[in-house]
Amino acid sequence: MQIFTFGPKFSNCYKIAEKYFPQAIKHPSENLEQISFELQKDKSSFAIMPIHNPKNGINHKNIKFLIENRFYIWDTLNLSPKLILAANSRNISTICSTQENFDLSESFLKAKFPKLKQFITPDLKTAIEHSLYNDEVCCIIPEDLLKILDLQKISETINDPSENQITYGLINIQPHSKIKNKSYIGIQIEETKSTNQLLNILHPFKEHQVEIYKIHSLSPSQPHTQQLFCLEIQGDSRQARFRQIQVFLERDLKICKIYELGGLSNSILTSNS
Repeated sequence: MQIFTFGPKFSNCYKIAEKYFPQAIKHPSENLEQISFELQKDKSSFAIMPIHNPKNGINHKNIKFLIENRFYIWDTLNLSPKLILAANSRNISTICSTQENFDLSESFLKAKFPKLKQFITPDLKTAIEHSLYNDEVCCIIPEDLLKILDLQKISETINDPSENQITYGLINIQPHSKIKNKSYIGIQIEETKSTNQLLNILHPFKEHQVEIYKIHSLSPSQPHTQQLFCLEIQGDSRQARFRQIQVFLERDLKICKIYELGGLSNSILTSNS
């Protein structure tokens, strides 16, 4: 089994691949086009990428990537990293980290280290290297990395793992055969003069008793002619009542295009428990 992680080695994506798929061959990548090419080339390959974090909500870029490339979420995996500050010395002036780790520790840094400069790195490895070779720079790292690095802990945990859970999607080119507890769907609306188009789309979900948990507005590839949304809905998007909704909206009313994106099945969590 091959897994492509959207992020280099030591990134949270790579870490969660190691946790759930210790025997898999892992390929870190920072290029979505490369991941798309590899998944299409080998249908048995998977990718792991973030789809939701507590600060910014749903990951617009990655959800749009799934819609545009017709990929599916096989399951969702959660990670709540314990983050600390680490450095060569305590005489620090700058904090180095990835954007993701800055987001997870934002409130703590504002309260405890408001005067320190912040420098965003493309990956965790670069942040660690800055700290190793510059005594005035500290980095934000998962606590369990400290035991293999020649750095000292500057602070205790700087985030609340219980409130900073990141959700990742296990991605494949084919849909999962198991019933989902929750599904993601993309909805593309061609721009019209009607201001009630989204309400017209949501009404059949209510009529067929399909619960909508959340609605996310995405940036479409053609912002002047389209609107793009991601919905988190109850159950499997292949169930009969959802099919009725899809046929009604796409074929009968012709007001939108619906993309099934897969969702939560708990199969990965069950098999690894």
